[in-house]
Amino acid sequence: MVKRCLFISLWTIAVSCLGVGYLPAQNTGSIFGTVTETGGAALPGSTVTLTGFGGTRFQTTDSNGGFRFLGLDPGVWEVQATLDGYSTVEQPNVVVSINRNTEILLTLSAAIHESITVIAESPLLDERKI
Repeated sequence: MVKRCLFISLWTIAVSCLGVGYLPAQNTGSIFGTVTETGGAALPGSTVTLTGFGGTRFQTTDSNGGFRFLGLDPGVWEVQATLDGYSTVEQPNVVVSINRNTEILLTLSAAIHESITVIAESPLLDERKI
């Protein structure tokens, strides 16, 4: 009888320990954001670069211009967004805190490209030689 009670007690303790499982502490944060143009329209396909203590990470914005970086070490990060036809925008000093989501909005303006096209016809006859 004592052996049976001891067995049941040990079995209960073992099952209780397995039920709790391993729950690691979450010591990271996240950055969420949207890339838009100056008019407010989303810019899907933009490349978003995140640089900081944990290295460099890249994302491409979804169809709504959204991006997210999960599981980041706490600290100060820099976010940069680029897209062909638009000026690059950088946002330095984005602070990531433990168990917090940091949300940012990146607005790209259209890149201005100046070009000059010269159209001139050369004469068929050189008047000086006639």
